[in-house]
Amino acid sequence: MGRGYQIVTALLFLGAAVTDTFDGYLARRQGLETTLGKFLDPLADKLLIVTALIALIPTRDIRPGWSS
Repeated sequence: MGRGYQIVTALLFLGAAVTDTFDGYLARRQGLETTLGKFLDPLADKLLIVTALIALIPTRDIRPGWSS
């Protein structure tokens, strides 16, 4: 597992983050916010981040972006 795995993981994370942002934007714009949605959205955001980090574990290359 190498660089390709990291790129695929990053693209999946980016896609999920963009669709989550777009979904929230549409819900607020169209007035479709619900109490359940306000509870579940932050939970889903945390799950997205944890899942991305777990997906990077096999590469043994989880480190800050500013380090080389």
